Amino acid sequence: MGGDSSTTFDSATSGPPAFDSSGADETVGMGGGSGSSDSGLAGSSETGDVGSTTHQSDTTTSENETDGFGTTEDVPDPTGSACSQLAQDCPDGFKCIPADLDGTPGVDSSICVAVQGNGQPGDPCTCGAEEPGDDCALGSYCDANLCASGTASCQEICTGTLDDPSCSGNALCAVTNDGHTTVCEPECYPLDLDCSPGLMCLPHFASGETFTCGPQAPMPAGQGETCGSFNSCLDGYACAAGTVVQGCEGASCCTAYCDLANPQCPEGHSCQPVLPPPLPPALVDLGVCVL
Repeated sequence: MGGDSSTTFDSATSGPPAFDSSGADETVGMGGGSGSSDSGLAGSSETGDVGSTTHQSDTTTSENETDGFGTTEDVPDPTGSACSQLAQDCPDGFKCIPADLDGTPGVDSSICVAVQGNGQPGDPCTCGAEEPGDDCALGSYCDANLCASGTASCQEICTGTLDDPSCSGNALCAVTNDGHTTVCEPECYPLDLDCSPGLMCLPHFASGETFTCGPQAPMPAGQGETCGSFNSCLDGYACAAGTVVQGCEGASCCTAYCDLANPQCPEGHSCQPVLPPPLPPALVDLGVCVL
């Protein structure tokens, strides 16, 4: 990008410019950023369709329980019952995960499912073929959308409250879908390409000054190919306004992130800062390849 031309990332089609959290239903325990980027990213929040599972509540019984008089009574099967992911308030042997109960794309509920494995965050995982659930341990879950693509890994579920969610290590809690998806997303750097299978390094809109590992859309696009959201590109690529990507035939297209200290971009592109100054220390050398 030469001269004083402004490289504005397109927000009209699918999401906020740069790291602006307006329009993104996500909260974390960090402060936001301000300003508009000269490299502007296009697309919607990366977490919008996390962990979709379809199931209706089951009224069958799971076990017999002895009452105080030595007789037994049926205990309703908790599978499919409403719960809180943050509180993990399902009965012993069950966990609370995101779910899709209304049949439309996206998560709309939180339900109890049986704990069926001991997979830890970052471990490859599988989902139940006929029943809801997965083989991740209590406190984590397997994104059902990623299960379908065969690239899923266990993700940690946040703890705490909606006002003050928390995660282990350097992860940040992304709260979406009216609180029905509360997933911990580890911090990352777009050029390191070190997120777990099925995840990619994405701008964390609520913080405004960092990147985290979030779900990658199926069949991600490469350099110059059309994209509809931040997570629809290959890892290491940003979804930018079509006017700043050579050969783009859509409103927005994927283009590579780059190192401002050692820029390597496709021919015709230059490496420009991913955010306007002052840059957060962790992103001071991060750029994106634009015209």
